[in-house]
Amino acid sequence: MKLIADSGSTKTDWCLIDGNKFSYFKTQGLNPYFLNQIQIAEILKNELQIQLPVIEFDEIHFFGSGCTPGEKCELIKSSLLDVFKSNKIEVTNDLLGAAKGLAKQNEGIILILGTGSNSGFYNGEKIIEQVSSLGYLLGDEGSGSRIGKKLLADFFRNKMPIELSKEFALSFQLSTSSELLKVIFHQNHQGKYLASFAKFALENKDNEYIKMLIQKEFNLLFEEVILAYNKTAHNIYATGSIAFYFENELKKAAEKFDYKIALVKQSPIEGLAEYFTKYETNG
Repeated sequence: MKLIADSGSTKTDWCLIDGNKFSYFKTQGLNPYFLNQIQIAEILKNELQIQLPVIEFDEIHFFGSGCTPGEKCELIKSSLLDVFKSNKIEVTNDLLGAAKGLAKQNEGIILILGTGSNSGFYNGEKIIEQVSSLGYLLGDEGSGSRIGKKLLADFFRNKMPIELSKEFALSFQLSTSSELLKVIFHQNHQGKYLASFAKFALENKDNEYIKMLIQKEFNLLFEEVILAYNKTAHNIYATGSIAFYFENELKKAAEKFDYKIALVKQSPIEGLAEYFTKYETNG
């Protein structure tokens, strides 16, 4: 009996593996940079435990955003032990989870495009190189927070097409830029708040202005991040809602820079379930 988790800042995908049977569940995101041990344990109890048939597992594998080695990983591990019982608990970052779930044992660049962005070079076993995303303030190219930030800037600077601008204002009840800035600065998770505006891009993905905005953002992602990796690694394995819903634009950017998108999945959880029933067992 194994419990697997792929957690971002917005949501967590879970899989319960019981022999050859897979059961999937969802909870809110469990980022240890924004939640303490008590808060995480409460979410586990109220959103996950009530869905599960058992609370004792042979193994728990948690791959999460914000799970840096040391204190943050220990926080997640302690929270899990507050609710569940397991002889083996692995807590590590979501990038390795994406690598195992998508690339399995293949070499390539792993790319996460969700609320934020993250990437790394995977040698088929572990992440051996990373170009820093720099977060939503300085980087996060191709992410939901960057797209949301660009939409807001274009709206308040009158660069958004008029009809689309009217829809945008109506969707989010926007008033003035100064009022918006006040709201942003009082957010506990500013990147997540900015990413909430990216849903407008998803709802209007066929609009030419949106297509151009996304394409420019993905081109910048390749220029600033992907090209910094070893050029012999041409295959890219991508996951996250932004990568999934704008797959065509991502493939165009990859082609422009002589890379190939080998696989795109909204979540790596199904691939992780396969990994822990097949590849890990076989070593």
